[in-house]
Amino acid sequence: MKAVILAGGRSTKLLPLTKDFPEVILPIGNVPLIFYQMELLKEIGVNEVIITSSHDPRYSRSLLGEGENFGVKITYLVEDKVLGTAGAIKNAAHLLEDYFMVINGDILLCGDLSEAINSFKNSNAHGLLVVSHVENLNECGMALVNGGGVLKNFIEKPKSDEISSGGLANTGVYFFKRDILDFIPDGQYYSIERELLPLLINEKNILIKTFKTENYWRDIGTIENYRLANFDFLNEKVTISEFFEKRFISEFNRDKRYVIGNDTIIKSGVKIRNSVIGAGCIIEDNVVIEDSIIWNGVTIKEGSFVNGAIICKGCLIGKGVKLVRNTVLGNDTVISDFSKLG
Repeated sequence: MKAVILAGGRSTKLLPLTKDFPEVILPIGNVPLIFYQMELLKEIGVNEVIITSSHDPRYSRSLLGEGENFGVKITYLVEDKVLGTAGAIKNAAHLLEDYFMVINGDILLCGDLSEAINSFKNSNAHGLLVVSHVENLNECGMALVNGGGVLKNFIEKPKSDEISSGGLANTGVYFFKRDILDFIPDGQYYSIERELLPLLINEKNILIKTFKTENYWRDIGTIENYRLANFDFLNEKVTISEFFEKRFISEFNRDKRYVIGNDTIIKSGVKIRNSVIGAGCIIEDNVVIEDSIIWNGVTIKEGSFVNGAIICKGCLIGKGVKLVRNTVLGNDTVISDFSKLG
């Protein structure tokens, strides 16, 4: 089976994290998001992955190569213009077979989806949407289903008065038969969520089923959800294979819930709790880091206090700096000695 990863997004909701990098390679517990997706696909028998993007995929290519570490073939497909989630699938039509899988590039989902695949193959549906229960549907696509699991209605980002108590969240994982491509226009921006699904179920009476998963799932498309995904990793709700954990993590302290990346230097008197620290960092004497996410190549000078912050790649934090709740620093930011932010 082939799978399409929709990796075109650089969400404005995630700025400054996505200023230089696409969502799909943002680190979760130091491991790029796309590695979790590739492991999920490998476990369910996907043998070829098509990664679509509207920008240069050099970051994904440098991390994944041609798929040799996952036992799959990877094809990188660059769009001339932004085509949306459905438009990107149509653009990949020449590479797709009788049925295929689609996964949004901004979702973190762990566990086995074999039962979902079997449910799709054993039905006469033209598509299957993997759904999950969440407390708040405002930031999700809402699926309304009947007792047989058939998708009856779909509303992307519903307003408060549109939310139904029986609604389920779209996880951003789909299985489709090839004939749904006939309903997507060529070379145009077209959305699965806002255009294709409503068209199929409301106008064309095409059978689309759903599969409710109990597996871990989170859309990382906001700063807060990105933060929570990292903390879920520290709490071991999110897992990655030992092979890739060793590639990106040199120490995982499960008692104090922190991870440290390779070649990072931790000097004396440093206190770390519930935090992710990337590779190639320098943490000087008597620094305190709590509830924070620190990317690769960051230097934090002596006596600084970091609590509830996200610090992106290559930042320099001076002596005696205090960074508190909800501070987010973009790549290569320099903070002068004794500054206070947040």
